[in-house]
Amino acid sequence: MNLQNYMWTYPSLLTSEEVEFINGKALDFPLEEGAVGQGGRLDLDPDAEQAHMERGNGSGGKVVDNIRASDVRWLHGDHLEILGDVFTKITEAVTMGMKQSGWNVDIEQVEPFQHTTYHAQQGERGGFYTWHTDAGDKPYENSGMIRKLSMSIQLTDPDEYEGGNFQWIEDVRAKDTLTREDYTRDMRDFYRQIPNSSKQKGSLILFPSFVHHQVTPVTKGTRTSLVGWFIGYPYK
Repeated sequence: MNLQNYMWTYPSLLTSEEVEFINGKALDFPLEEGAVGQGGRLDLDPDAEQAHMERGNGSGGKVVDNIRASDVRWLHGDHLEILGDVFTKITEAVTMGMKQSGWNVDIEQVEPFQHTTYHAQQGERGGFYTWHTDAGDKPYENSGMIRKLSMSIQLTDPDEYEGGNFQWIEDVRAKDTLTREDYTRDMRDFYRQIPNSSKQKGSLILFPSFVHHQVTPVTKGTRTSLVGWFIGYPYK
């Protein structure tokens, strides 16, 4: 796919009441440690693969402390039954974003949403998720589908936390032309960061699932988001 737009945002899509509704619904689901699973990632730490083997969680992924530190709740079940009109509002915005961005992808299903929380007290440097993609190396075995679009909705006011910046890389060729060490050292030459207008509570961020992105460490307070993936059959 030749992209002219790597990121689409809808500032303040959801109202404060709708955000609190989502936060309340999430409490109906069990709390887990955030894991590394379906998505690919950039192993900035050469020892990441060794650490990857140690612990897992209920979603089938692996908890890897030097790649991700967060708490999650998976909203398993029928989206409409869980979120009602809020789910409809989200999917209508995603459809709008897909059309306005020129991402002519076929979407078949929506994966369970993930309610994700990053705390400043998590780990040695605060909650984070280092550079990765959401798209796996191969389709799901049961459906033959892949993640095509990824979504993140901000559920926290930006003045309630520090750090926790959403960043992404538009020049995906950088991954292929730089060594692991260079990629780590020169990252600032390649990434972009979500503007303040899209950090407001209720704002939606939409992007192709193969785009490399990260959430920087939260250094103060707590950052919460609703994450989702829209899947379909592989590109032809």
